[in-house]
Amino acid sequence: MIKITKEQIKELLQTQRNFDDRIETKNISDLMAAFFIEFVEWVNTVEFFKNWKQNKGKARELQLEELADMLAFGLSLMNQVGDKTGYTERQLSTLFVGLAEEQANATFELTSANFVMMLSKMTNEVIKGIDISVIVSFAYAPFMFANTYYTVDELVEAYKKKMEVNHGRQDKGY
Repeated sequence: MIKITKEQIKELLQTQRNFDDRIETKNISDLMAAFFIEFVEWVNTVEFFKNWKQNKGKARELQLEELADMLAFGLSLMNQVGDKTGYTERQLSTLFVGLAEEQANATFELTSANFVMMLSKMTNEVIKGIDISVIVSFAYAPFMFANTYYTVDELVEAYKKKMEVNHGRQDKGY
């Protein structure tokens, strides 16, 4: 079950904003591309489609790291699209928690058909135009995947760990 509070989402959004403030140039199109790429990178670590392998799936820690990257770009999109459209952090967290409550038991089992369908659906949503509810659903997706393959707590912990790594990279001129 996915249980997340407005306070937790606000904290995650602020954590992401603190990192994003270190990046001089940002644009939503690049963030969207990065979000999709991290989704595909995470899928590649789960390896559900590699029927030729007897032991599918990379190490759990690596899977969570890739999912945490996807979450980071989802949160960054929420912040930037929210800023652009005038949504406050409070409003964003309310939208997010509303979606989480609606889909509290949502899981998403990866199959080749589901993967292609989800990638197509996400792409079509972007083509239609960036809408805040779509962005919130994108940021929610890693939680749904965590609810299927890990735990939400593991995802949040992996995200926080990855943010420490990302700050360290920026400190070194990454």
